[in-house]
Amino acid sequence: MLVTDASWAERHPMRRAVARPYLPWRCVAWTDETPTFLAIASRSRLEEPHLPDGWIIDGPDALLEAAAAWAPESYSVYVLGRSARGSDTFPCRVKGIWREVKAFEGARGALWYSTSAGDMKPCEFAGAAGRIPPELAKEISFYANEDRL
Repeated sequence: MLVTDASWAERHPMRRAVARPYLPWRCVAWTDETPTFLAIASRSRLEEPHLPDGWIIDGPDALLEAAAAWAPESYSVYVLGRSARGSDTFPCRVKGIWREVKAFEGARGALWYSTSAGDMKPCEFAGAAGRIPPELAKEISFYANEDRL
């Protein structure tokens, strides 16, 4: 979850005006409830100068929603991952978002993400430790022609 505080709002009137229609913040915090993604626009996206250079996105559903509006391959996506001990946080490039094929009747399958390091990780942390990926279908890829795990 992303959180902020009223005292973290941008105070400079010119910076606030430049950011319109967005609300500028000097600081945003997050929790480990869901994966937090960082999407960074490519430099080739010069035809849209009014858009930010990147976004901090809370969770895979919000990432899929945002990516639906992007031109293919116009963004690189990273996840703020934790080491196995949980003390170190590091950015890791995300290759794609995947959905479990077999889900409970009437339910959508859980989402997973793949990384450039070759890892598959569930997007729901509760009870995810040591979980083996089930059969997955690609929802979206952030690499050119990336159709496999």
